[in-house]
Amino acid sequence: MTVHAGHGSAAREGGFTLLELVIAMGLLAAFLTMLVQLVGGGASLFDSGERGQELADRALTASRAAEGALQSTAGPRVDALAGEAAVDARLIVHRVVAGVATPVGPPPPRLPVLRSTARLAPADEERLLEGALRELVADELRLDVSRVGPDGDPDAIARLDELRAAWPLRGRGELLMAAWPVDDTGVYLALHVGERLADADLLAEGERRLVDYADLDDLALDAGTLRARTRVVATGLLHFDLELWSQFTTDWDAGSGQGPLQVWDSARAGLLGESDDRRDAFLLDVGPQSLRDPRDDVWPRWIRVTIVVAGPPDAAPEAYLAQSLSTDAQRMVVTTVERLPPPTETRFLKVGAEWVRYANEAGTTLDGLRRGERGTTALDHPAGTPVRAGRTVQLCVPIPHGRDADD
Repeated sequence: MTVHAGHGSAAREGGFTLLELVIAMGLLAAFLTMLVQLVGGGASLFDSGERGQELADRALTASRAAEGALQSTAGPRVDALAGEAAVDARLIVHRVVAGVATPVGPPPPRLPVLRSTARLAPADEERLLEGALRELVADELRLDVSRVGPDGDPDAIARLDELRAAWPLRGRGELLMAAWPVDDTGVYLALHVGERLADADLLAEGERRLVDYADLDDLALDAGTLRARTRVVATGLLHFDLELWSQFTTDWDAGSGQGPLQVWDSARAGLLGESDDRRDAFLLDVGPQSLRDPRDDVWPRWIRVTIVVAGPPDAAPEAYLAQSLSTDAQRMVVTTVERLPPPTETRFLKVGAEWVRYANEAGTTLDGLRRGERGTTALDHPAGTPVRAGRTVQLCVPIPHGRDADD
């Protein structure tokens, strides 16, 4: 008996009963489930952290570029304000239809364009002047511009040296800043900034001066002109806007009646008075008679920049439309609200190429919609249309040469 008992005990110690195996497998399965959830949650948090950092980097790049451009704007010289010299500075902010309408694409948005006299660092002015003079010499001598340089045509080199000596650096030029759609979808924008000195024909006449803003009568802008005159300084933008604080502005609420202006013309010369859109109304205009009198010119005290940045075009949006959205619909249903910013931060969402503002949130239903916001057009959107929120950054740039009107 003792021997048999010993053999049974040995067999028991060398294995598990069926019940014990079932319990062990159940515990292992539960552990693996928890591990998968933990790893999945950690990966999601990591992805969210990466997206957040990417958006922060894009926002910083765009805001620095816009702020730097605005800080370079220049006001009138003292002798011009005293009426002892001609107009030598101007600031124009106007709205343009950014793109060409296509039969299949959404209507292009209306976006702000800033043109201003700007201060130029010596290195930048030398670079711009060198390029302009080389093009001028190439045109004069009917040469390719590549032959106008240190090892180029001797006559071209001599003429270039002559022109360089004729025009000392002045420290001023013209600034152009605009956001423009990157393609026909109108979803993403790129911010462009560029500077220039003077038209080549002015140089040819032997008169080096800034572009004559007093003769400016065409504010049209197209993608070709923008590419030729500017460089892209920020990408991945969903929205870009400029608002200007005048002497009559009391708050930044555009709907208050005393909010910021959407357009500006420092000469107050009636340049912006032809549009029927109230956003294009420049309340300080006095008419064409003001064009050549710099003594009544005005500049804003601050310019507020609003930028909304998003991830790259192939990044997943914050949500999708769960149901189709008609042009006049006042409610929309999205697939999720988990990745949307809280309503306390922003109520603006970009559905396809249209900006929509909502008033209330109930689960995944957003109602009280205001359609076609931020210069876009209300559109029909099928279910599955991407819904983007991006990250919004605002900055107020003080204008050191801000100047109120006397009347």
